[in-house]
Amino acid sequence: MTFKRILCAFDGSPPARAALAFATDLAGSKGAILLCQVIDRSRVIADIGQVPGGAQIASDALAACERDLELTRNAIAEKVARAECTTLQDVSVWRALTTEAARWRADLVITGAGSRHRGIIGSTAERVVRHAPCAVLVVGGEARPPARLLCAVDMSIPARNALNVAIELAAERGAELALVHAVSDRDRALVAEAALVAGGADARRTAEATMRRWVAEIDPGVRSRTVVAAIEGRPADVVVETARDGQYDLIVVGSHGRTGIQRVLLGSVAEAVVRWADRPVLVVR
Repeated sequence: MTFKRILCAFDGSPPARAALAFATDLAGSKGAILLCQVIDRSRVIADIGQVPGGAQIASDALAACERDLELTRNAIAEKVARAECTTLQDVSVWRALTTEAARWRADLVITGAGSRHRGIIGSTAERVVRHAPCAVLVVGGEARPPARLLCAVDMSIPARNALNVAIELAAERGAELALVHAVSDRDRALVAEAALVAGGADARRTAEATMRRWVAEIDPGVRSRTVVAAIEGRPADVVVETARDGQYDLIVVGSHGRTGIQRVLLGSVAEAVVRWADRPVLVVR
């Protein structure tokens, strides 16, 4: 199976429960799930503790979160090989999730999309994508078992890694698989990384030839090997719009692992797709 140890962020909200349903489906009867709840205890006490009886109210609210987490763990325990849960306190959510993923040796982190369209600080989901030691699945929009996968490729090594994961998932689930590549003269950094030294028609021909070669190498066990031809436009826009127009259930994209000033200057297609997509996005490191 593709993912054997899945850490799922959980806060009891509908988005978190949708993410957990996705995690349970992926884990199946052979995988393990760690439910990770992050509570800012000091903030809860500060917000509630000043009202009459506030300390007790805060204590009861925190205890209720713990009970709900354990009940949720029990509910999925019969569906997966192993179900665990943990509560971390007084630490930022993204840092808690990425640190716990490394400690637990997770091969996938699943989290809800949360609020989007933020500025330079970025959402919790984007920070998890940026810093997690493993693949990250951000569940946004309508989440359903993936029967149609769209893999974004830019002819780079990270894209090849993402395609390998997409192929494996498609083979396991009998799912359809499509590839999409955006040819953009405006994104010189991406063109250089993809070894497409020329723009326009030359870049498009090179991309299409590479995609045909990659598709020819796909395991014949994959039910569909549809190719979406290389399309002009900003990469993230092309991926999001193609997924929407083609009604794909899951977007798979590779991450170049940029951090610091390089990420600020060059941007991240993976983070942009996570920010704007109206469906789950799997980011493969």
